[in-house]
Amino acid sequence: MKTNFLGKQFISINDKLIVCFEKGRKYTAINKDEKDIIKIHVDNELITSGERCDYALNICNEKKVYLIELKGTEKDHAYAQIIATYEKFKDKCKEYEFYPRIVISKDSYPRIKGTNEKRFLQMQKRGMLKSVIVKCNVLEEFI
Repeated sequence: MKTNFLGKQFISINDKLIVCFEKGRKYTAINKDEKDIIKIHVDNELITSGERCDYALNICNEKKVYLIELKGTEKDHAYAQIIATYEKFKDKCKEYEFYPRIVISKDSYPRIKGTNEKRFLQMQKRGMLKSVIVKCNVLEEFI
């Protein structure tokens, strides 16, 4: 089914597994109810300059967008990319809920919050972004 998202036409899919993969990191959305979902390769397909996350999944009839960043070890930079993508989407997607997902190759210790993570947490407290999930290498979830 063709669907308009952010002024651009996309074809939705209703596959049971929707996979986003890059450099050994993988995010899998388990779509057991076969909902219509738009999988967007944000990086260079939708946004061609500036900070942006790798993928977005738009659940068509639920006004939900999953912002997905597949990253090496620079978790704070991943937060910056999620925030930048949200900032570019928010005015055209006012009724949408945004669910950030970050898949990193490894987490650093000691666990110190960077500037962008702190900014993200403030945005989350204000209800702009929903809860984030951060996992190493592979993240699978039911959507």
